[in-house]
Amino acid sequence: MGQLLAPPGPHAVHLCIDMQRLFAPYAPWATPWLERALPEAVRLIAHAPPRTVFTRFIPVRNKAEARGVWKAYYEKWECVTRDKADPGLLELMPALTRFVPPATVIDRQTYCAFTNRRLQAFLDEHQVDTELWRNLGDDGVRKAAYRGG
Repeated sequence: MGQLLAPPGPHAVHLCIDMQRLFAPYAPWATPWLERALPEAVRLIAHAPPRTVFTRFIPVRNKAEARGVWKAYYEKWECVTRDKADPGLLELMPALTRFVPPATVIDRQTYCAFTNRRLQAFLDEHQVDTELWRNLGDDGVRKAAYRGG
């Protein structure tokens, strides 16, 4: 990714997607990069906690609630359903909890954070025009996106 031509403006937000204990090295859905990326995330968030949005993936309560392709998925991963998993695994990584509030947390049960109506409503309500992303889907690579109208 190239360099930004200008610093993010007042309508930029830092989206931290799935930076929760469910994906920590000791958890069922361990993601190796998370622990390495955490210090950098903390440094960035500390500059403007109110402009940070955390999304958390919240699994179904039990495998019977799963629909479509998720049904087979939760057959294999029943250990992460809310009836089976430690509820603490759904929480943000411990180093991030001190930023909430003023940072915002938006929960979702869908795979993609961007199909979440609550997230879209938040971005629209706050007239967000630039997003800085930190997520699991791209192994922690940061991205910036301009939300043009």
